[in-house]
Amino acid sequence: MRRNICILSVMLAASVGAAGCQRLNHDATLTVEPGDAKTLIIDPPSVNQDVKVEFKSTTEPVSVYLVLEKDVDAALGRVNAGMKPEEGKFLGGQEKAMEGTLEGKVPAKSGYQVIVGGANKKTEVNVKVTGK
Repeated sequence: MRRNICILSVMLAASVGAAGCQRLNHDATLTVEPGDAKTLIIDPPSVNQDVKVEFKSTTEPVSVYLVLEKDVDAALGRVNAGMKPEEGKFLGGQEKAMEGTLEGKVPAKSGYQVIVGGANKKTEVNVKVTGK
């Protein structure tokens, strides 16, 4: 009986440890046009999460930002107007690049989005979001 309890405890500890480590691997292609930024919505992590966003545009430089859900509307309005979101209102960003990588730390239980905009002509942008 004692051995069964010990095995159950080890299995329970392993499952709790695995639940605390929420992996993220999301890949999408967005069509971005002038004045029309696109967003990629990511589910909130259950724990603090280090997020990496990699992007590659096919024909035009774009600006890409990692933004908490509470700041998305203001940031999206500024990106659509050709401006950078206000300082402190995004977790990471890169402006006017054909490709790049940005990183940010997303707080537990906080929704967030990747905003892609700033193209001068229609372009396709591959976005890969990973986290651990």
